[in-house]
Amino acid sequence: WRLDVPNEVHAINPSFWPQFRKVVKACKPEAYIVGEIWSEPEAWLNESLFDATMNYPLRKSILEFFVSETLSGTDFAKRLIGQQIRVPAVALNSQFNLLGSHDTARLKTLAKGHHDKVMAIFAFLFCYPGTPVIYYGDELGMRGGKDPQCRRSFPWSELTENNALSNLIRSLSALRDKFKALRNGTFKIKVSNDRIIAFERQI
Repeated sequence: WRLDVPNEVHAINPSFWPQFRKVVKACKPEAYIVGEIWSEPEAWLNESLFDATMNYPLRKSILEFFVSETLSGTDFAKRLIGQQIRVPAVALNSQFNLLGSHDTARLKTLAKGHHDKVMAIFAFLFCYPGTPVIYYGDELGMRGGKDPQCRRSFPWSELTENNALSNLIRSLSALRDKFKALRNGTFKIKVSNDRIIAFERQI
């Protein structure tokens, strides 16, 4: 269940989402409930509300480190650690980690076509705790500005076996599937400086 602007519903009726969760989990205990929350997620991640939120704060940090380079590796590491401290481990591993959506400009557009930056971002996403989420077309390097440009139809003509980005994502997906540490292992920063961040995932 992906819940649109649930904060606005919560502001009107704070008891609605807890009741919603009880009904959903009673029908299907393993159902995944994710809220479209743009702010820091910790207030929404508990046993009475959501399993995850759309992790826009993480996306913001990723773009500032990899794309605009306005965030140093040291400060990027501090933000990652800060979210880890505030978010319960179970919720951290379930977070809806996105790079783009129908509400944002496309990743390749924001990166001004810098292919290497886009590749590095996807590599990070698949190695970081949480659920890596790909907005349709981003796996092909689809471009588009803010709504409605980000909602263009899927470029089927570009879906070939020679697309380096989609091949990388297939490889990263297989790697994540193979190694349990990338799905629910610990996350530890090993090195961080101006333009470098290195971390370890371990069971």
